[in-house]
Amino acid sequence: MLGQVLVRIELARGPKGFGFSIRGGREFDSMPLFILKMADDGSAALDGRSRIGDQLIEINGRSTYGMSHTDAIQIIKQPPNVNLLVRSTP
Repeated sequence: MLGQVLVRIELARGPKGFGFSIRGGREFDSMPLFILKMADDGSAALDGRSRIGDQLIEINGRSTYGMSHTDAIQIIKQPPNVNLLVRSTP
């Protein structure tokens, strides 16, 4: 889409996780997965490349197309780091 960019982001888990929450997934009428909230002192906010409203395209190399919210959370929690591909509007 015009004005949107894809950004690859690797985040290290902080003391309180990665510092973001998500919304969407197969349980929500197949709504795409989006960043819903970010903690000011969390890894995601401190990294500065993602923002509220960004769409998650991949999580740890797995496409989020048709993914459930529950599965997305489980994938995010697995490794010590998370790799994201997000669609962002600059």
